[in-house]
Amino acid sequence: MKKASKVFYIIGKICNILEIVFSVLGVIGGIFLLVYAPQIAQQGAAQAIEYLDSVEEVNYIATMALVSTIIALIISIVVLIFANKAIKSLNNDEKTEKPHIIMLVIGVLTDIFYFLGGLFGLLSVTKKEDKSIEKTE
Repeated sequence: MKKASKVFYIIGKICNILEIVFSVLGVIGGIFLLVYAPQIAQQGAAQAIEYLDSVEEVNYIATMALVSTIIALIISIVVLIFANKAIKSLNNDEKTEKPHIIMLVIGVLTDIFYFLGGLFGLLSVTKKEDKSIEKTE
């Protein structure tokens, strides 16, 4: 169970790193939209594009893109930190369930790989505890 949990956490981390990369690209794109808003609005008016014919509309779209990608970037970084803590918990053979429960919740909200990693991590922790109880009896 421990090995399966690590595999799913690693796959989840790869997806998470891709999310971070695309969020950074989105932030850069939002900044470019804000910087070049007058030129974009001019082109939009010249080509009769309804939603890009004024600087205010382009600024609004650019601001929304920038804010949403910054929020996505922050969430991805926080999730990556929790995933690293869960993997360290597995590597150190800690018997705490907390990091795996957190990853279960994060997995339900974001990524199936984190959910499965949390599930298998939780099973590996409880399985070890059950074996230690059986040995003492």
